[in-house]
Amino acid sequence: MFEGLLRSKPHHDRPKETGSARPETIADTEFERQFNDIEYVDVGGVDAKIIDVAPENLSDETPILLAPGYLSKPKEYREAMRNLYLKGRRVISVTHPRYGGFTELSPEQEKLIGKCPSEEIRKALTLLAVLNKKDITDVDVFAHSGGAVNSAIAALLDPEKVRNIAFCSPAGMVVEKDRKEIPRGMRKHIIGSRTISGGMLAQAIKNPVRAFEEGRGLTEADIHTVLEKLHENGIGLLVVSRADDPVFPADKTAEFLKGMGTEKNQIIDGFLSIAGGHGHLEEYVDLIEPYFAQLERNKEKKRVTASL
Repeated sequence: MFEGLLRSKPHHDRPKETGSARPETIADTEFERQFNDIEYVDVGGVDAKIIDVAPENLSDETPILLAPGYLSKPKEYREAMRNLYLKGRRVISVTHPRYGGFTELSPEQEKLIGKCPSEEIRKALTLLAVLNKKDITDVDVFAHSGGAVNSAIAALLDPEKVRNIAFCSPAGMVVEKDRKEIPRGMRKHIIGSRTISGGMLAQAIKNPVRAFEEGRGLTEADIHTVLEKLHENGIGLLVVSRADDPVFPADKTAEFLKGMGTEKNQIIDGFLSIAGGHGHLEEYVDLIEPYFAQLERNKEKKRVTASL
């Protein structure tokens, strides 16, 4: 189901350094070359656009999958991807097609994920198709906004592929009584972010019906049960919210997370509340990238303790 055609396989050959060029300049030049080298993956008869950037010297062999938010494209996350690249991490992101795509689940998969927005299932299957066609067997996920829902579904469908997930300003973590406020927050975010809103509106115009269904799905999404199952599968879970986020504010996310697990068996491994609004994912990088390493150390400690 998740198979697709990968075209224009990335080439991460590096230009030789010269004595006069600074390493940072060379790194930026190479990042720009890779960032603009768009690939295409067939996901059920349509193309998903892929950006894949990889530094020469990796600080961690596990790539990062950046799951974009509602109506967003990787180019809107350029600075976040650049910051991760300069930290030695390979980063992959995708522009979800506005038409078509994988939609079918097996009966077992439908039972596993339960009630989830259909458009988010489609995006989850696209994420898995990209990882499969690029032969990636293990990722850390950097999920923004609506990307939290579809990346969580993808991880549940194929948990062996995911080590940890950082949910940034996440959708799907709002208690039912507060979901009616989400459309108002989305409008406020769009009006206040001209560059982002231009990209979002352009995407919406390509397929208004799908845009509406995606937006409605995010107002209804609740990934409480999904998070519990991801925790059972040993996937590290970090939630980062922002106090002034008009769409998914930190206090509302904290209310959703309250009571998830007991003191001895917390489902969420970490919750951080920081200042700021809904966008600017690059500001999360310095917090989250080291946290992935900490989550892996915590897992190893548990494995050692369990074996004693």
